[in-house]
Amino acid sequence: MSLSINWFQLDFTPRSATLPCQRFSDWESSTSLIKGELKGFQTARWATPKADGKDVVLALINGQSRPSDWPEEEFDLYRKQPIAKRISENAISEYFRSRGATPKRTRFDLIVTRAAAAYPDFGVNLRTGIRLRFFSPEDGPPGFTTNWEVTAEFERTLDDDRLRRLCDGMPVLLSGGEDKSGIPQSLREYANRYIGKVTKVIDERNIEVWTRTEERVVLPANRLRLEANPSILREIERDLGNRDYARSIFRRIQELKLVLANGHRNLNLFQDQIRAIRNFFGRDVGESVLMPTMCWKQKIAVAIRLVPAQIELGGAP
Repeated sequence: MSLSINWFQLDFTPRSATLPCQRFSDWESSTSLIKGELKGFQTARWATPKADGKDVVLALINGQSRPSDWPEEEFDLYRKQPIAKRISENAISEYFRSRGATPKRTRFDLIVTRAAAAYPDFGVNLRTGIRLRFFSPEDGPPGFTTNWEVTAEFERTLDDDRLRRLCDGMPVLLSGGEDKSGIPQSLREYANRYIGKVTKVIDERNIEVWTRTEERVVLPANRLRLEANPSILREIERDLGNRDYARSIFRRIQELKLVLANGHRNLNLFQDQIRAIRNFFGRDVGESVLMPTMCWKQKIAVAIRLVPAQIELGGAP
């Protein structure tokens, strides 16, 4: 007996990449270089058994020019997971950008979405897409665990009177943008990410936040957006007096997640979400999608097989 799971295998042509790399004695040394001289480079790194006192390898995936003292080394993409992850995420991101979707990297995942529905009265936009997490089974080919994704986002910042009135104690995101004025240096790396929780509304232009760096900071209201979690969405609907469940944001989210089908619980959820994932890659694609990308002046063709993996289950004892 076999079980289908939402994991899609990757293939690379060619199967190896030649990249500049350097070895370091510790993780901190490579980190300082990444944040300094290599700030404009894409990198991958990993730990290895210590040799000659150096056990951290840092490889350059893309960048302006190879540092003169960095030798090049050939890596098998089926065995070196950090490199395979970075290259495949680049290929997928470029593929979807060309099709009008928006990719976003988090610490562990790649999320790709398109606009799906807008609620201007609430200032909320809903987006649908996929969440991919790189995973390579032991002694097996690499691939992505892929989930159907629905996200809610506030289009307005906390300079909106209604949202500011409801924001106390709520989690907020730091809006991105070229203008960094009013944003402490220690927080700038969290642009478009969770920044902390509101502790106090100072006035219409300034909000006090207890940040993820464990400091109390006053930030510009027009640089903060509420995290669109269920708690704040309920508050917004209650504030607007929306009691019509059929028009509820929550109902629409459940429909977009495919949890609801024709107003009832979807009994074919897994199959419908797999179909939605495949259609998101393109209704014109087959069971495999080829996505070329450049990796240190080499062209790498990344293919993802849009067929769920099968796990064999043991028989009855």
